Amino acid sequence: MQQGDAQEKKQRGNNSSYMFRLVIGAYLVYMAYGLVKEMLQGTAPLSILTAACTVLFGVVGTLLVVVSGRRLYLSRRNEEDGSI
Repeated sequence: MQQGDAQEKKQRGNNSSYMFRLVIGAYLVYMAYGLVKEMLQGTAPLSILTAACTVLFGVVGTLLVVVSGRRLYLSRRNEEDGSI
């Protein structure tokens, strides 16, 4: 019984972590979108650093959203099946 409770607590902690990563990933994608929008309007300085940050934010944010979303989905699906 104790082991089942500990495993359930750990699973809830993982789900919280996945949700947090999902939110951070979405924010990074939003930041990349904002930087691209500013660069196209000409209000952002066109530099290698701005371009590198835009690409980095976009790639890392997209990876976080996809990986965390998939793991969260699988975790919740396993919870519904009863096999944690």
